[in-house]
This record gives sequence, C-alpha cells and structure tokens, in this order.
Amino acid sequence: MARTRRLTSLWNRSTGAKVTMVAAALLVVCLVVIAGFVGLGTALFYDSYQSSYGFEASVDVDGATENVVVLLPIGVHDGEAVVDELYVADSDRFVGVSHEVVATDRGPMLRIEIDEVREGRDTLWFDSRITSDWTIDTRTPRGTEPVLAPVELSDPERGADDHDDWAADRWPDYRSFEATSPVYVEHGGDDITFGVIVRYEGTNEWWTFGWSWNTYETSVAGDIAGTDPGGEWVELRGWHTEGVGSYPRFPPTPS
Repeated sequence: MARTRRLTSLWNRSTGAKVTMVAAALLVVCLVVIAGFVGLGTALFYDSYQSSYGFEASVDVDGATENVVVLLPIGVHDGEAVVDELYVADSDRFVGVSHEVVATDRGPMLRIEIDEVREGRDTLWFDSRITSDWTIDTRTPRGTEPVLAPVELSDPERGADDHDDWAADRWPDYRSFEATSPVYVEHGGDDITFGVIVRYEGTNEWWTFGWSWNTYETSVAGDIAGTDPGGEWVELRGWHTEGVGSYPRFPPTPS
C-alpha cells in the first residue's frame, strides 16, 4: 500500500510538472504571437500612414449658355493658394474650359472660364490632391493648415444638427461651424441656374487590420438661379468640421 501511495505521488508530481511545462510553453507561444501581432500592427501602421490635402469642385448648368465665368473659393494658407494641378473631367457638353488661380479683393480664387455650355446632363468636375510629407493637424487646422477660402465661419448652437450631436459623442475632438463663401457667376444666357459644390479637406489615414483616419473639411454648396448675365456675387452655404475620426497616440513625424 505504501509503495502504491509513493508511485501515485510520483505520478502526480510528474504529471503536474508536465502540465506546468505545457502551460508555460503555451504562455510563451501566446506571448510570442501577441508580440508578433503588435509588431506587425505597428509596422503596418507606419508603412501605410499617409497624409494629403484634397480639393473638389463641381459646376452644373441646367441649360445651354455661353461665355461663362465662375470664381470659386480654393485652399489657402498664409494668403497663398495651395492647390496642385487640377484634374478636369472630360465632357463634350462644356466647350473651351480653362482655369487659373487669380488674385481678387477677397483673396486667391479659382477662376473658371467656359466658352460654351451645350444642352445635356453632364456636370463639370475639378479635382486635385496633394500628398503631405508630415502629419496634418486635423484637430485645429485654422491658422496651421490650408483651408477653403474665402469662407466665413460661425459657431452654431449644439443640437442644431442631429449629425453634429452624433459626431460630437463619437469623436471627442469634433467641432463644427456653419460656413458661408462668396462665388461669382457670369454668363451670356437667360434664365439659367447654376449648381455649385466646393470642398477642401486635409486627411491622415493608415491601415492596421482595417483603415482608420482623421480629417478636417470645409464644404459649401448651392443652386444659383436667375443670375444676372452681366455677373453677380452670390453666397454659398455649408459646414466646416474638424477633429473628425480617430487619433493615434504616436503619429509619424518628419524624418
């Protein structure tokens, strides 16, 4: 009986030691796997991290006209326009399209000229994107980053917009402002309505087992009906938002 108890004790100790060794080995494997995922996630974050500024504008016309001139707000920093080469979508409806950044008494603006707008449903699109070598300040961009200008901002009361409340609850750094911007429209037709949309943004984005991002954006839009063929300044309305998205603790810094 004593011999049996000794053998049982030795067996239990041996089994316990084996279980302990297996558990320790599993723990080591788990730690290695976790460290691997953390290391892989960090590598993916820094390898995929990118920052850019984007400008988009569209001009829609509900009929045929000619000799069109439009002045639109554009991305501006320290009084200078910040825009790369503009991509203009091809359209047979808009004939003789040209564009340039010009100085006005309201600051730099994008001047678009169109010799002729034919009947049709196409919209004239402009697009530009500039890659940044540094992280963009999307929390407090005004004064530190290019923003759409000329634009006037006013701070609305919280609760004025359901999306505003939802965004503020989701993103602690979120802020929104009502935005207004002047645009100039001139054309040689009668009873024409222009639809204009302008947007400027700065964005940081990265991929760590899924895309994440943060951004600021100003967008204004409006339908301009019954404009004076001799030329008229009108006001577009929209929103400026900042602090949108998630923010990593250690974003990349310039090398």
